[in-house]
Amino acid sequence: MQAYDTVYVEILQQANDYPLNPAYRYLTDEYIARPFDQPMNNGAYLSITLPDSLARLPGIGAYYRKLNQAWKFLPTRADDGGVTFTTRITSLEKFTLIQDTIPPTITTLNLSRFNKSRAAALTFSLKDAMSGIYRETQIRVEVDGRWTLFEYDPEEKLLRVPRRHIPKGNHTVTISVRDNAGNEAVERVEVVN
Repeated sequence: MQAYDTVYVEILQQANDYPLNPAYRYLTDEYIARPFDQPMNNGAYLSITLPDSLARLPGIGAYYRKLNQAWKFLPTRADDGGVTFTTRITSLEKFTLIQDTIPPTITTLNLSRFNKSRAAALTFSLKDAMSGIYRETQIRVEVDGRWTLFEYDPEEKLLRVPRRHIPKGNHTVTISVRDNAGNEAVERVEVVN
């Protein structure tokens, strides 16, 4: 059995000094919880309350970063009527709330090759610069309005629709993607199988 001891945490508040793309917006200062990289057995919950005027904005999420690294999204829920934002943390880092209202980008990579029967799958690049796309449940693929199977590689940010899941003939393939901040993008392509 492993024994754990009390951890004393110091939380400092300072202006955000990490450069942020102007398309996104800091909603709070940076909160520095240290000692850095302090692991916690069962984690802890971090809550930050915003004034009503900011709390009603779309796309609010909690983010953390390690020294000299970019902000990374933390799954966030709104509590207390939507003014307090809570996330589970597993180590002590730097934290802030950021507004992300920019939808992901969907790029068709091989439509011409697919339509000429030279590709085994229709392939798309899915990218999101801030909150990210972590799960397949954030993606929907339809052929002529009907859901179809697909493969998603979150590390490569690639979505594949195997040819066998698209019926023979001319069809419309629709890709819908929602990032972690709730922003949605839709791409429709006409295919020949």
